[in-house]
Amino acid sequence: SLNLSWASKLTTEGLQGLEQLSTLETLDLRETAVSSVGCLSASISLKCLILQNCNNLTDEGVRGVAAIRTLEKLDLSGTAV
Repeated sequence: SLNLSWASKLTTEGLQGLEQLSTLETLDLRETAVSSVGCLSASISLKCLILQNCNNLTDEGVRGVAAIRTLEKLDLSGTAV
């Protein structure tokens, strides 16, 4: 589990490499400045992704999430998506 919520300066570039964490099951990115989480599409363990109130997030930015085969929960509340 990795909680990066409220890290308001965290951007999409800061997520690079997280998909390689083979035991990461929960990633909390609420209230961050990320606009895309496509880099996480290669994750082999992510079960829960929280993107609540990520105001910069776009429809295009979440497309890659569909490729995360292990994903069980996706929270997009408070976003424009």
